[in-house]
Amino acid sequence: MIPLKSKLPGSANPSRGLLYLLLTAGIISLIILPALLFSAYLTFWVTLLNTLLIIAVFRFYFLMAFSLKKSEKELESYGKLSELPFVSMIIPAYNEAKVLPRNIESMIALDYPKDKIEFLYIYEAKSSDNTEEVIKNFASRDSRVIPVRRDSQRGGKGAAANDGIQMAKGEVIGSFDADHSLEPDALKRAVRALEAANVVCVRGRCRTINKREGLIPMVAGIERDIFDSIDIYARQGLGGFTFFSGGQAFFKREVFNSLGPFSEEVLVEDIDYSLKIHKAGLDIRVDPSIVSWEESPASLGAWWSQRKRWTRGWMQCTKLHLKDLMASRSISLIKKLDIGFLLVMTILLILMILNYPLVLLSWFGLSMASLYPASILLIFGILIIISPFVAVTMVVFKDYQKGETLRWKEILLTLLMWPYQFLQMAVSWVAFEDEFILRKASEYEKTSRSGATSKSL
Repeated sequence: MIPLKSKLPGSANPSRGLLYLLLTAGIISLIILPALLFSAYLTFWVTLLNTLLIIAVFRFYFLMAFSLKKSEKELESYGKLSELPFVSMIIPAYNEAKVLPRNIESMIALDYPKDKIEFLYIYEAKSSDNTEEVIKNFASRDSRVIPVRRDSQRGGKGAAANDGIQMAKGEVIGSFDADHSLEPDALKRAVRALEAANVVCVRGRCRTINKREGLIPMVAGIERDIFDSIDIYARQGLGGFTFFSGGQAFFKREVFNSLGPFSEEVLVEDIDYSLKIHKAGLDIRVDPSIVSWEESPASLGAWWSQRKRWTRGWMQCTKLHLKDLMASRSISLIKKLDIGFLLVMTILLILMILNYPLVLLSWFGLSMASLYPASILLIFGILIIISPFVAVTMVVFKDYQKGETLRWKEILLTLLMWPYQFLQMAVSWVAFEDEFILRKASEYEKTSRSGATSKSL
């Protein structure tokens, strides 16, 4: 792969849409059309897709159940630090003027000794808005805010973060997207969590600040809540694969000394580095009590670009790491199974879109028989249909028990989760074509911001 190039949103070539459709039609035809001639072939595909769905739904319900058994107040067992370390907070910025004030204000307000923290804002010289002015304005009022102008051909967040790490003075290094604002106690909690044995990285819960901007950020925010409050947190308790988010993470500096910098060639440097951490036999801790607020994409186009980058990045990580991780002796069997499932399903998710042409074939009288009894398929079909409702209800009531408003609207909006998943399947398909068929050069397309500031849920 070549180093990433950065580009602004909205610069995609619309003429590629026809190419994607033709490729999709061709691939589906090659896979499905033999079913017209061989009934056993059709049975194979139907059974395979049912198997993937059964595994996925069983795993999802198991994680939901396990998440209820774990306390989110783990910090009580960490103990108290005798002395707080110096911390460097690194925030890359490229056309982030809309969100920087919220981010910087939250950094300045952190409950942490003022003489033991610095905020490195690594901003791109090619920014076309007033990103530089916003950062320098805050720097003039608080000496801990350090503007760092970056004029480099190396694109992507990973490259900017690497430049910041080289300059950082801290024993602990925080890495954040510019649209994140932290709760005042987030840093102290993270520093204490990093004291745990073998833990070199800590991530918390990312919450969506702009849910009320429309259906796209609302549904994307609901998805984020499910993932951060249930999925990744439960997998930590089971000894599975934990990874940090590029938007919010805290590190011991020593991990960069031993494992090197972030990759500048992979679209998701956070997942790539998480896999390197586990490959080295080290741990990433997840603590949902460490909270930051982020923007979800406010438009369908921005959401599509962001999720395609994420999905393609996961596919790149599968190619780079899966074989070595499965052969590693420093990773437990449970963690290997979890990593293998997540990486492989990133690619196999594209098979789910084959359900639609299979249904069309059934309309023409072809049997949709599978090797599973009808009763088993009925049970799992019901579980699949209600799974978003169960998950969202669980998250909403967990937050309600912590004193938040009961978010009934989000429970009702679970009806939109299935069309949303269809869009995610389409994203996966296009990402697959880009990575494995067209082999397009990797481009880091920046997510557009709206500048939301209210935490109203």
